[in-house]
Amino acid sequence: MPDNPAPANADRPKWRGTDRRYLLQRLKDAGHDDLVAAVEGRRISAYRCAVNLGWLAERKPSQTTLDHGRSKRRQQETAAVLGSGALAHSDVLRELWLGPNAAGSIFHSRAELAAAWAKHREEVMATWGSNGRRPQEWYEFEAPIDVQRDDNHEKSTLYTRGLLGADEARQVEAEWRQLFDQAQSRFRSIHKRRQYYQNCDIPEVLCNQWEAEKLRKSLK
Repeated sequence: MPDNPAPANADRPKWRGTDRRYLLQRLKDAGHDDLVAAVEGRRISAYRCAVNLGWLAERKPSQTTLDHGRSKRRQQETAAVLGSGALAHSDVLRELWLGPNAAGSIFHSRAELAAAWAKHREEVMATWGSNGRRPQEWYEFEAPIDVQRDDNHEKSTLYTRGLLGADEARQVEAEWRQLFDQAQSRFRSIHKRRQYYQNCDIPEVLCNQWEAEKLRKSLK
Protein backbone atom coordinates (compact mmCIF):
# COMPACT_ATOMS: atom_id res chain seq x y z
CA MET A 1 0.00 0.00 0.00
CA PRO A 2 1.53 3.40 -0.95
CA ASP A 3 2.49 5.78 1.84
CA ASN A 4 0.44 8.61 0.30
CA PRO A 5 -2.59 7.16 -1.48
CA ALA A 6 -4.05 9.35 -4.20
CA PRO A 7 -7.47 10.85 -3.57
CA ALA A 8 -10.43 9.03 -5.07
CA ASN A 9 -10.95 11.65 -7.79
CA ALA A 10 -7.28 12.03 -8.73
CA ASP A 11 -7.82 10.54 -12.17
CA ARG A 12 -10.67 12.95 -13.01
CA PRO A 13 -9.70 15.85 -15.31
CA LYS A 14 -9.93 19.34 -13.85
CA TRP A 15 -13.09 21.08 -15.07
CA ARG A 16 -12.13 23.76 -17.55
CA GLY A 17 -12.81 24.91 -21.08
CA THR A 18 -15.83 24.12 -23.21
CA ASP A 19 -15.08 20.52 -24.11
CA ARG A 20 -18.37 18.65 -24.52
CA ARG A 21 -17.18 15.61 -22.58
CA TYR A 22 -16.11 17.70 -19.60
CA LEU A 23 -19.36 19.63 -19.52
CA LEU A 24 -21.50 16.54 -19.98
CA GLN A 25 -19.73 14.78 -17.11
CA ARG A 26 -20.15 17.87 -14.96
CA LEU A 27 -23.88 17.89 -15.66
CA LYS A 28 -24.04 14.24 -14.63
CA ASP A 29 -22.10 14.87 -11.41
CA ALA A 30 -24.35 17.81 -10.57
CA GLY A 31 -27.44 15.64 -10.92
CA HIS A 32 -28.88 17.40 -13.98
CA ASP A 33 -30.18 14.18 -15.51
CA ASP A 34 -32.81 15.98 -17.57
CA LEU A 35 -30.17 18.21 -19.16
CA VAL A 36 -27.86 15.25 -19.75
CA ALA A 37 -30.69 13.54 -21.65
CA ALA A 38 -31.32 16.70 -23.68
CA VAL A 39 -27.62 17.03 -24.57
CA GLU A 40 -27.30 13.37 -25.50
CA GLY A 41 -30.49 13.69 -27.54
CA ARG A 42 -28.92 16.68 -29.34
CA ARG A 43 -31.78 18.97 -28.33
CA ILE A 44 -29.36 21.43 -26.75
CA SER A 45 -25.58 21.75 -26.50
CA ALA A 46 -23.56 21.11 -23.36
CA TYR A 47 -22.08 24.58 -23.78
CA ARG A 48 -25.53 26.22 -23.81
CA CYS A 49 -26.48 24.37 -20.63
CA ALA A 50 -23.25 25.49 -18.97
CA VAL A 51 -23.87 29.12 -19.93
CA ASN A 52 -27.40 29.12 -18.55
CA LEU A 53 -26.24 27.43 -15.34
CA GLY A 54 -23.63 30.15 -14.89
CA TRP A 55 -20.65 27.83 -15.36
CA LEU A 56 -19.37 29.59 -18.48
CA ALA A 57 -19.52 33.15 -19.75
CA GLU A 58 -21.48 33.83 -22.93
CA ARG A 59 -19.31 34.26 -26.00
CA LYS A 60 -19.42 37.75 -27.48
CA PRO A 61 -22.21 37.71 -30.08
CA SER A 62 -21.45 38.31 -33.76
CA GLN A 63 -23.43 40.91 -35.70
CA THR A 64 -23.73 39.04 -39.02
CA THR A 65 -27.11 38.02 -40.38
CA LEU A 66 -26.02 34.38 -40.49
CA ASP A 67 -25.02 34.42 -36.84
CA HIS A 68 -28.28 36.17 -35.93
CA GLY A 69 -30.09 33.20 -37.48
CA ARG A 70 -27.94 30.75 -35.59
CA SER A 71 -28.46 32.70 -32.39
CA LYS A 72 -32.23 32.58 -32.92
CA ARG A 73 -32.12 28.80 -33.32
CA ARG A 74 -30.01 28.44 -30.18
CA GLN A 75 -32.48 30.59 -28.25
CA GLN A 76 -35.36 28.44 -29.39
CA GLU A 77 -33.51 25.25 -28.45
CA THR A 78 -32.65 26.69 -25.04
CA ALA A 79 -36.21 27.81 -24.39
CA ALA A 80 -37.54 24.38 -25.38
CA VAL A 81 -35.30 22.63 -22.86
CA LEU A 82 -34.86 25.17 -20.07
CA GLY A 83 -37.86 27.45 -20.55
CA SER A 84 -38.16 30.94 -22.00
CA GLY A 85 -36.60 32.48 -18.92
CA ALA A 86 -33.26 30.92 -19.88
CA LEU A 87 -32.48 33.38 -22.68
CA ALA A 88 -28.83 34.35 -22.87
CA HIS A 89 -28.10 37.61 -21.09
CA SER A 90 -26.23 39.08 -24.07
CA ASP A 91 -29.14 38.28 -26.42
CA VAL A 92 -31.62 39.96 -24.08
CA LEU A 93 -29.49 43.10 -23.82
CA ARG A 94 -28.97 43.23 -27.57
CA GLU A 95 -32.70 43.21 -28.28
CA LEU A 96 -33.43 45.79 -25.59
CA TRP A 97 -30.79 48.00 -27.21
CA LEU A 98 -31.45 47.47 -30.93
CA GLY A 99 -34.86 45.82 -31.08
CA PRO A 100 -35.60 42.50 -32.84
CA ASN A 101 -33.14 41.32 -35.48
CA ALA A 102 -33.98 39.98 -38.92
CA ALA A 103 -34.93 36.60 -37.43
CA GLY A 104 -37.54 38.20 -35.13
CA SER A 105 -37.88 38.80 -31.41
CA ILE A 106 -36.42 36.39 -28.87
CA PHE A 107 -39.44 37.08 -26.64
CA HIS A 108 -42.72 35.24 -27.00
CA SER A 109 -44.96 38.15 -26.01
CA ARG A 110 -44.97 41.85 -25.23
CA ALA A 111 -45.39 40.93 -21.55
CA GLU A 112 -42.07 39.04 -21.64
CA LEU A 113 -40.41 42.00 -23.35
CA ALA A 114 -41.82 44.42 -20.76
CA ALA A 115 -40.58 42.21 -17.92
CA ALA A 116 -37.09 42.09 -19.48
CA TRP A 117 -37.05 45.88 -19.86
CA ALA A 118 -38.06 46.36 -16.23
CA LYS A 119 -35.40 43.92 -15.07
CA HIS A 120 -32.50 45.16 -17.20
CA ARG A 121 -33.40 48.82 -17.72
CA GLU A 122 -30.67 50.28 -15.53
CA GLU A 123 -27.96 48.22 -17.19
CA VAL A 124 -29.19 48.99 -20.71
CA MET A 125 -29.58 52.71 -20.04
CA ALA A 126 -26.14 52.94 -18.42
CA THR A 127 -24.58 51.46 -21.56
CA TRP A 128 -26.69 52.85 -24.42
CA GLY A 129 -28.84 55.62 -22.93
CA SER A 130 -26.46 58.58 -22.93
CA ASN A 131 -25.04 61.37 -25.11
CA GLY A 132 -28.43 62.08 -26.64
CA ARG A 133 -29.12 58.47 -27.61
CA ARG A 134 -31.66 55.97 -26.32
CA PRO A 135 -32.05 52.19 -26.76
CA GLN A 136 -34.91 50.94 -28.90
CA GLU A 137 -37.04 49.65 -26.05
CA TRP A 138 -36.88 53.03 -24.28
CA TYR A 139 -38.96 54.30 -27.19
CA GLU A 140 -41.30 51.35 -26.76
CA PHE A 141 -41.95 51.78 -23.04
CA GLU A 142 -40.93 55.28 -21.91
CA ALA A 143 -40.93 57.78 -24.77
CA PRO A 144 -43.95 60.04 -25.37
CA ILE A 145 -46.31 58.38 -27.81
CA ASP A 146 -45.52 60.89 -30.58
CA VAL A 147 -41.74 60.48 -30.31
CA GLN A 148 -40.33 57.86 -32.64
CA ARG A 149 -36.72 56.81 -33.05
CA ASP A 150 -34.96 58.66 -35.88
CA ASP A 151 -31.25 57.93 -36.02
CA ASN A 152 -30.54 61.04 -38.10
CA HIS A 153 -32.31 63.44 -35.73
CA GLU A 154 -32.41 61.57 -32.45
CA LYS A 155 -30.30 64.00 -30.43
CA SER A 156 -32.11 67.13 -31.57
CA THR A 157 -35.52 65.52 -31.05
CA LEU A 158 -34.76 64.41 -27.50
CA TYR A 159 -33.16 67.78 -26.74
CA THR A 160 -35.97 69.96 -28.04
CA ARG A 161 -38.60 67.79 -26.34
CA GLY A 162 -36.81 68.13 -22.99
CA LEU A 163 -36.16 64.39 -22.72
CA LEU A 164 -32.47 64.66 -21.84
CA GLY A 165 -31.10 65.08 -18.34
CA ALA A 166 -29.55 68.46 -17.46
CA ASP A 167 -25.95 67.23 -17.61
CA GLU A 168 -26.62 65.29 -20.79
CA ALA A 169 -28.21 68.33 -22.44
CA ARG A 170 -25.18 70.46 -21.57
CA GLN A 171 -22.89 67.80 -23.01
CA VAL A 172 -24.62 67.66 -26.40
CA GLU A 173 -24.90 71.47 -26.46
CA ALA A 174 -21.13 71.70 -26.05
CA GLU A 175 -20.61 69.23 -28.92
CA TRP A 176 -22.99 71.19 -31.15
CA ARG A 177 -21.37 74.50 -30.26
CA GLN A 178 -17.99 73.15 -31.31
CA LEU A 179 -19.44 72.08 -34.66
CA PHE A 180 -21.17 75.45 -35.02
CA ASP A 181 -17.90 77.32 -34.42
CA GLN A 182 -16.06 75.11 -36.90
CA ALA A 183 -18.65 75.95 -39.56
CA GLN A 184 -17.90 79.67 -39.27
CA SER A 185 -14.40 79.23 -40.66
CA ARG A 186 -15.19 76.28 -42.87
CA PHE A 187 -18.03 77.79 -44.92
CA ARG A 188 -18.45 81.30 -46.27
CA SER A 189 -22.11 81.24 -47.19
CA ILE A 190 -24.95 81.11 -44.69
CA HIS A 191 -26.68 78.54 -46.89
CA LYS A 192 -23.80 76.08 -46.65
CA ARG A 193 -23.54 76.66 -42.92
CA ARG A 194 -27.21 75.96 -42.46
CA GLN A 195 -26.92 72.78 -44.48
CA TYR A 196 -23.99 71.75 -42.29
CA TYR A 197 -26.00 72.45 -39.13
CA GLN A 198 -28.76 70.17 -40.40
CA ASN A 199 -26.31 67.41 -41.26
CA CYS A 200 -24.89 67.67 -37.73
CA ASP A 201 -28.40 67.58 -36.26
CA ILE A 202 -27.96 70.90 -34.44
CA PRO A 203 -31.39 72.17 -33.30
CA GLU A 204 -32.57 75.23 -35.17
CA VAL A 205 -33.29 77.05 -31.92
CA LEU A 206 -29.61 76.85 -30.95
CA CYS A 207 -28.43 77.86 -34.42
CA ASN A 208 -30.61 80.96 -34.28
CA GLN A 209 -29.40 81.78 -30.76
CA TRP A 210 -25.72 81.43 -31.60
CA GLU A 211 -26.01 83.32 -34.88
CA ALA A 212 -27.71 86.18 -33.04
CA GLU A 213 -24.89 86.22 -30.48
CA LYS A 214 -22.33 86.22 -33.29
CA LEU A 215 -24.08 89.16 -34.97
CA ARG A 216 -24.23 91.20 -31.77
CA LYS A 217 -20.51 90.70 -31.20
CA SER A 218 -19.72 91.79 -34.77
CA LEU A 219 -21.68 95.05 -34.25
CA LYS A 220 -19.79 96.08 -31.13
